[in-house]
Amino acid sequence: MPLYEYYCDICKTYKEIIQKIQDTVPTKCPNCSANNSLTKIISLSSFHLKGHGWHRDLYASSKKPHINNNKQ
Repeated sequence: MPLYEYYCDICKTYKEIIQKIQDTVPTKCPNCSANNSLTKIISLSSFHLKGHGWHRDLYASSKKPHINNNKQ
């Protein structure tokens, strides 16, 4: 699920909220309970690719891995 960041105009705090894309935008600040005080913040996102994939298998690289075809 995506993590969204909100700023409260009343208590001047930032809050990260995990919610589904189809969930409604929160209207009440979880910190001070003020209504209609939250503003969605657009911030940099980061992610980490885990496991085997193109970034480890040189798929996006011009280098090709050495394949040993010596069969015994």
